[in-house]
Amino acid sequence: MTKEVFRLEGFEELHQVFVEIENDIGHKDAKRIITRGIRKALQPTLAMAKFEVAKDTGALAASLQVEARRTSKKDRGSKYVEPQDDFIGAVTTASGKKLASTQFVNLKSPEIYKSKRKAIKQVGIASDARAAALEFGTAKMDAKPFLRVSLEGTRQEVVDSLGQSIKMALEKYKARVAKRKPKG
Repeated sequence: MTKEVFRLEGFEELHQVFVEIENDIGHKDAKRIITRGIRKALQPTLAMAKFEVAKDTGALAASLQVEARRTSKKDRGSKYVEPQDDFIGAVTTASGKKLASTQFVNLKSPEIYKSKRKAIKQVGIASDARAAALEFGTAKMDAKPFLRVSLEGTRQEVVDSLGQSIKMALEKYKARVAKRKPKG
């Protein structure tokens, strides 16, 4: 089994930028700018993951979403989170509550072929470990990774998009602040 390692550099500098943003514009606005940027940056990864995932009923692809948030105490206990990590962005499956109301077209349903104009949607997806089982495999099934492949395939696009999103948000913020300041 080969082990692939890739290194992304510049995160110390990115951390300093996050700290400066927070000092300049406040905690709440900084959090909003950065989490929106992360969500936007991970959209290509989400699209590729939905394309790459093995499709049985289509429920797993429909359950995928982008999550972006500040790190928590629980996150910091993970071996994947470094002490200097301020935010987490991930393509993951939605929570069980959200899955219960999600609509998707069941690819195994015979009704899908009856209506050529409009596919019949099924409501509710069972919350289970299909994503982890596919990504890492089980004792009885080989791994069919789709998340790692998607992230590796879009990593440069994600980094570029995150930088652009934050840059644009900061420019908008600075323009708003400049308008508010009295002239003279």
